Amino acid sequence: EANTLKSNIQWPKLKPCLYKRR
Repeated sequence: EANTLKSNIQWPKLKPCLYKRR
C-alpha cells in the first residue's frame, strides 16, 4: 500500500510532463 501512496505523489509530477509531451 505504501507503493500506491508513493505512486500517487509521483503521478501528478509525471502528469504535467505527459501533458506537455502531448
